[in-house]
Amino acid sequence: MSTPSLRSHNWFGKKDLDGFSHRSWIKAEGFSDLMFDGRPVIGIANSWSELTNCNAHLRQVAEAVKIPVVAAGGIADGRGWVAAFALGAEGVQMGTRFLATEECPIPAAYKQAILEAADNTTMIAARRGYPIRVLKNKAALAVRRMDESGASQDEINAYVDAMAKGAGDDWENKLMSAGQIAGGIRKVLTVGELIRSMVA
Repeated sequence: MSTPSLRSHNWFGKKDLDGFSHRSWIKAEGFSDLMFDGRPVIGIANSWSELTNCNAHLRQVAEAVKIPVVAAGGIADGRGWVAAFALGAEGVQMGTRFLATEECPIPAAYKQAILEAADNTTMIAARRGYPIRVLKNKAALAVRRMDESGASQDEINAYVDAMAKGAGDDWENKLMSAGQIAGGIRKVLTVGELIRSMVA
């Protein structure tokens, strides 16, 4: 029985002009050679926008593709999981919810900031380059000002690196990644407690 070839290998693994073109295009976008090591390459469809955020487009994406869709954004419990599956997802990815678990190695102050978050406590720090949603604080507002004043991605990265190294325990002056669902998280759980609560 032959092993079926991956679609990603058909694009990037060929030794002809088409394969070279596809690899060159991906590398020009900033991806490394690790993209071409034979593992499957997945696609991420970011359907978020300022007007329609989180996973409102999930149904259209799930209906438009033939591969499994993993929903991410706005999911922190069993209700979000069931809703994502109802809209066509076959899996969920929870980032912020797992930050607020006992096992997560982030500092306690970071976890406490998530627990204290409201539904309007996050923001996109920089819209160009590498947009990232974070808890709103002095650091996030400073990065937004740099972005809006035309600072380059390298300048923003250098500023963020300097903040991370120099702010010590001053969490007002450090970026803390978090999704909008932070406003719905009220307790630090163990990973086991979280999973059991989702499937109960």
